[in-house]
Amino acid sequence: MIAKDIGDLVDFVFGDFTSLDGKAILTLTNNTSNSVNEMCLRKLIGEEKTYLATTTAYDTNTPSDGEAFLRPPQELLNRLTHRALPPHQLNLRVGCRIMLLRNIGVGSGLCNGTLLRVLRFYEHTIKVRILNGVRAGQDDPTNDLKNRVGGQSFSLNSK
Repeated sequence: MIAKDIGDLVDFVFGDFTSLDGKAILTLTNNTSNSVNEMCLRKLIGEEKTYLATTTAYDTNTPSDGEAFLRPPQELLNRLTHRALPPHQLNLRVGCRIMLLRNIGVGSGLCNGTLLRVLRFYEHTIKVRILNGVRAGQDDPTNDLKNRVGGQSFSLNSK
């Protein structure tokens, strides 16, 4: 199949989104991945919630005489897309799949690469079901995601 655009590819791979097991679209860049994710999210039916991250820059250099740290504008920090930073704005829908990108509870099955399905939203947290690994099928096993998703502040060291 040769897709005319990303929308055709999404329709071909995921169809009506009733069964997502074993299906994925691999992309070369984060920007393309973000576009595919947003397109897929719009096709899902369910409650949507937006979580915002806060990125802060800190001066790590020893100030010289009369030197002041010029803090980058928050708008610039909010637009940064780097593999080490979460997106400033994370849109989720109940029923969507997400993947953990770092270990946050290895003993609980919450490690890098774990697939999760969003079940419910809270103010600063989400309730999820683990989709793969030895704890597949368990819901929010130890609440390890609480205070680690949405509403979290992230620091960016400026060097």
